[in-house]
Amino acid sequence: MYFLQVYYRNDNERKRLDYIINKWNNKVSKLDGYLLKIDDETTYKEIFNEISSKFPPELIKSYKAEELEVKPQTIQETKTYLLNKSLHDTKTFLNFIIAKNKGIYLGKTEEADIYDIYTRKGIVRTFVALKGDTNKTQIILSYEGTKEAVNKIEEEIEKEIKIFEEIR
Repeated sequence: MYFLQVYYRNDNERKRLDYIINKWNNKVSKLDGYLLKIDDETTYKEIFNEISSKFPPELIKSYKAEELEVKPQTIQETKTYLLNKSLHDTKTFLNFIIAKNKGIYLGKTEEADIYDIYTRKGIVRTFVALKGDTNKTQIILSYEGTKEAVNKIEEEIEKEIKIFEEIR
């Protein structure tokens, strides 16, 4: 038996989690009652003794758990594009494409802006670096996520970049 604790940052993530739970409903279930996280054995014994003195034993279950490392299998892909477009126009276009794909801005490093882009195949951490001037712009896009999700968003963005590149 495993317990999986998942935090969500907004209502969309909660709905995604509900969808996954419903999809696996014959193999997973939400817990009934209370689940208490107790970090030390002394406190556990004190709380257990108090609860067990006030509730019948058939209503109490006790487990000792250890945290497992969460490390999904991910890939990293980087694509570089050179466009005959101004830096300003390219940046505006990429912001539109990321927003269209429900990207959430997370912040920036010295080299790139960082976004999480959600797809039906999973979440893709996307790094966007732009270099250029009024005539040419280099786009460096780096993706991290599951293979299916990365391939999906990479394909989607590349298709949009090719269309943008053809516009004069």
